[in-house]
Amino acid sequence: MSKEQNGDNDFIRKESRRYPAEADSIQNEEARIARHQEEAKQRVQQRRYAREQQKKRNKKLKRKNLWIRLMWIGISLIGFVIVFTVACNIYVVKKYSDRILTVEACKEQKADCIMVLGALVYEDGRPCHMLQDRLNRGIELYQNGVSDRLLMTGDHGQIEYDEVNVMKQYAVDAGVMRDDIFMDHAGFSTYDSMYRAKAVFGVKKMIIVTQRYHMPRALYIANKLGIDAYGVC
Repeated sequence: MSKEQNGDNDFIRKESRRYPAEADSIQNEEARIARHQEEAKQRVQQRRYAREQQKKRNKKLKRKNLWIRLMWIGISLIGFVIVFTVACNIYVVKKYSDRILTVEACKEQKADCIMVLGALVYEDGRPCHMLQDRLNRGIELYQNGVSDRLLMTGDHGQIEYDEVNVMKQYAVDAGVMRDDIFMDHAGFSTYDSMYRAKAVFGVKKMIIVTQRYHMPRALYIANKLGIDAYGVC
């Protein structure tokens, strides 16, 4: 404590002895002032704390709003993709519906070949029911004179898995001449089959055999690649 403060305190004590009532009043005033100062400090601290808490709430709210916006953007994108996909499917189905023919109507097309698209072959060498349906329809078209050539296209990317030779043997067992069967061993997808039909086998016009759900896409790809393609389900 400084000398000046000591002197002030001594003066106050002396004056307190001379004027006790005034001394009490001064002490009360000092206590009131000190109390007000303490209350002011508390109010400042409370306001600072309140501002900090408000900042934290604002940050949480911003993060929450950001996630909500991102969620709605994601939902909108998914909705757009769904609507776009459905619209494309509807367009393709309607555009190529008149190219799905009956067996009798196919005879008038004079196609270069009948393409049978591959599907699953079991480990014991049997074609699955879907592939059997395709093969039976392709053989029916061949036997009705729609074309004298069958193009079997499927997956033979591994030694232990061979769709096309199974398809060929199935057709031979049904009475199709071996020389009338052509095989595409790299028909890993619908696009691959259509592309190779044109680029490798030189097909200009053909009849595609597959299931109805698959036919519009197959016709779309084939015609876009420049093949005059029709289909039988």
